[in-house]
Amino acid sequence: MSLKPVITKLVLLTGLVFALLVAATAATASTTLDIKATINGPGMRAVEGPTCPVWPLCGQGEVVGLGQVDEAVVGLAGPRTAIDEWTFADGSKLVLLVTHEIFSCPGANDCRSFNEHSFGNPFSVTLTATVDGGLSTGRFAGASGTLTGELKVAGGVAITQLSGQLTFA
Repeated sequence: MSLKPVITKLVLLTGLVFALLVAATAATASTTLDIKATINGPGMRAVEGPTCPVWPLCGQGEVVGLGQVDEAVVGLAGPRTAIDEWTFADGSKLVLLVTHEIFSCPGANDCRSFNEHSFGNPFSVTLTATVDGGLSTGRFAGASGTLTGELKVAGGVAITQLSGQLTFA
């Protein structure tokens, strides 16, 4: 009896098992990206009220590595908490649960003493944003990650800058 057919079958079987393991690993693999986002929106004018057509806030911007954000809408979700929805050109939405950590107002003892006649009462807020993959859609469905950064508001300008990692399922 020749061992050649047995060895050939064993090599083929080993190759098949290896190919199946590689395919299974590729099917469950995820991709993690470092991202940096800058979202620009209108600030709030004390006399005129919000300048954004969608209350409470809106804007547009760029997420390095992901593309242009055509619409960024922020809705309040509770004390010190907001839900941001960033809609990209392909229609995909990245939904973030954002918490406001530290609120500061330059030149003021506390941030409750806004001047009602001021054009913009400048302030900044430290932010932590957690990706909600269940509410995100398109290429962001099932994604996860955490971003940190700051919202700065002065006059008619609000700029949100966040950075961190986004993992695609």
